[in-house]
Amino acid sequence: MKNLTDIADETAKTFCGHFDVAIVGGGFGGTTAAMLLARKGFRVALIDVHAVYPTDFRAEKIAGDQISLLRKNDLLETLVSGATPVGTILNTRKGRVVDLAEVEEYGLLYEDMIASLRGALPPSVAFMVGRVSDLRPERDVQHVRLSDGRELSARLIVLATGLGDVLRRKLGIERNMVRDAHSLAFGFNIEHGHDQAFEFSGMSAYGEDAAHRVDYLSVFPIGNVLRANLFAYRDIRDPWVQEMKKNPREAIYSVLPGARRFLGDFTVTSKIDMRVNDLMQTEHFLQDGVVLIGDAFRTSCPAVGTGLSRLLTDVDILCNIYIPDWLSTPGMDRLKLAAYYEDEAKIACDERAADAAEYRRASTIGRGVRWEAHRGQHYLRRQMRNWIRQLSPRKRAA
Repeated sequence: MKNLTDIADETAKTFCGHFDVAIVGGGFGGTTAAMLLARKGFRVALIDVHAVYPTDFRAEKIAGDQISLLRKNDLLETLVSGATPVGTILNTRKGRVVDLAEVEEYGLLYEDMIASLRGALPPSVAFMVGRVSDLRPERDVQHVRLSDGRELSARLIVLATGLGDVLRRKLGIERNMVRDAHSLAFGFNIEHGHDQAFEFSGMSAYGEDAAHRVDYLSVFPIGNVLRANLFAYRDIRDPWVQEMKKNPREAIYSVLPGARRFLGDFTVTSKIDMRVNDLMQTEHFLQDGVVLIGDAFRTSCPAVGTGLSRLLTDVDILCNIYIPDWLSTPGMDRLKLAAYYEDEAKIACDERAADAAEYRRASTIGRGVRWEAHRGQHYLRRQMRNWIRQLSPRKRAA
């Protein structure tokens, strides 16, 4: 039988220390949160099951307000150092040019995003590879146990586990399904034929017929590869989905025939990645000692590109406003943490993402005169704005 001294020695060997914040999940959100908090001088533990983040079909482009949020937090240069800039996007529909948009966007595979961010983590971040098996949150100190027996404590736990359900369920946090199988996302590499070359940096081809239930095809560079993302509102059992896996070019041209003018006889040079996207939100998330960010709190539809925006908004307000304030006073009870979930910027960002997901689906698959007129007016306005820009004196001078 072990004596108390032996037990104490074994406990000391497995105890990894006390931290200000323990972040569970070393993806995009968890890693950026660890970086921002460490810069502020907090003791941070970042825990992930993967020493090197594996291939994962998730966000593959940085764009829009994500740029400003990354720049605000001095993360943009780190993230896009190995990315491919996309300066212009040719937007098309039914074989016609809608507009040519000048943008600041960057193509980068998700696992490469994580590698760039992890490579820039301050040495003060304790990065632990392992699977968290148990969380014991309390009002003052939170306890984290890994499956290999290691333990640590922290004043706050940030749950950045994305779609992972095990730890969330252990805490009694439930997911409410808003819409299951809201959309499908496909990702693959393409290459042009021997007798042609693409005449654009990036391209989008928008859905041509509501009956096809296809939102858009996006083509953009990542390194020396052209990456394609296709978003559709179809049942996974749909025969077209199976055709997309077996004969993707013809499946695409069956629903986007006008895209042939711009893509020609392209070849798919990689496997077809596919994700089914459910819209879910959590219930009973207000807990002592634990906060949720990104998809762990609420999911988004990737077709509208709001997932990273929501995640970066969560990280921005949590790490720059709330965590420094919380750590300056004793305790970490749920009433204290409620301020984060009640933050106006967070609520507005979450609601914009939810509204955009529903609108995008309805405007893509909506049938009848009303929706046909809506789509026609939308693309006509974009074409007119493009014509006006082309005719402007500044544009002509350029």
